Amino acid sequence: MTRTMSEQRAPAEERSATCLYRPRVDIVELEKEFRIDLEMPGVAKGDVELHFEKGTLRVSGKGATRGNPDRPYDVREYGVGDFERTFRLGDGIDHEAIDAELKDGVLRVRLPKANATLPRRIEVR
Repeated sequence: MTRTMSEQRAPAEERSATCLYRPRVDIVELEKEFRIDLEMPGVAKGDVELHFEKGTLRVSGKGATRGNPDRPYDVREYGVGDFERTFRLGDGIDHEAIDAELKDGVLRVRLPKANATLPRRIEVR
């Protein structure tokens, strides 16, 4: 793309100060847990925070600055800035056992189901 065809936007550095990004997610229910995968390319493990309070899980943090500051981009669609997603969790989650792992640009949050909500087989005597 030539410079005459570039979009008219504020520089990315100005946009990131006012933008709050919502990472894309996949949510799946498995037999013993729910799993949330959040798309976070370029985000370092130390820049992610997870908080659980009063039935709400909040994932937040900061995206890393990328590229060479001495050379402007011809096209820049990838946003850089703070991010946040919140999830309201039901009573069936064992909040003490929630864990998360960041790998290959995906944050995987595992939400184990509470034992009382797991299906179980009842023996007939």
